[in-house]
Amino acid sequence: MRRRFQLTILVVLLLSGSVFAARDYIDVWPAGWSEVTQLFNTGIFTDRFLVTDMGPLGTIFLTEDGLYFKELDLVLRVAKDGEVLRRINLAARRELISHRLGTDGEGNIYAVWIEKSAEGYSLNYTNFDPAKGDPELTVLLVTDHTIRDLDAFQEDDITHVVWSEWEEHLQIKYGKIESGQLVTLAAVTDNTNVSVRPSVTVDHGGGRPAVAWVESDAHQAVRIYFSKETEAGWTPPLVIGSGSMSDIEQGGEV
Repeated sequence: MRRRFQLTILVVLLLSGSVFAARDYIDVWPAGWSEVTQLFNTGIFTDRFLVTDMGPLGTIFLTEDGLYFKELDLVLRVAKDGEVLRRINLAARRELISHRLGTDGEGNIYAVWIEKSAEGYSLNYTNFDPAKGDPELTVLLVTDHTIRDLDAFQEDDITHVVWSEWEEHLQIKYGKIESGQLVTLAAVTDNTNVSVRPSVTVDHGGGRPAVAWVESDAHQAVRIYFSKETEAGWTPPLVIGSGSMSDIEQGGEV
């Protein structure tokens, strides 16, 4: 009898069109927001969709378009007033690992990404003014080590990047890109633990980069660490919190 009663309630909830029916999201769209406009089609990798606003210059999108993970296009689009003004292929039919997008106050766009090919893994970079011309692509680094978990921070015309790199163990690397060149390359960690998911920012008071990451030891203890660059090098890693294996397995970021 109880099971039949529950089923009756469920049917009533599903059939009710006034109280319980799902509302269209436009009905509850915040006041002042425009209606949804479809700008373009992209790939299935929606977790790699990046967007930034450049004010009167428009909105910048950086996406991985395609269906097969070894044949993706890295596409940059400039959109304004509901229309895509420019579409630029930064990479075509590549195996893309990760990418980041940045802008500065002068209207320049910066993009950095990791590719995997028969030659190994590469760190790639471009910066350009979309109002003046097309980007020039630069390969900053090629290695046979696995590199992944890319993050970047744009400080004016300087791009700070971090990633995890597999040598004997997964370790955190930092690089500074200036004038289209990788002028600094440093190891933030050097141990036997697994260090992944780094994030980078910059101390605006002193212009020094700071990095946080997730690290797991041989006992599967997961902690979040922090280190900052100084004149003497990188500070000893400082534990700032606890993490979990799901942070690593499910792509969590610090």
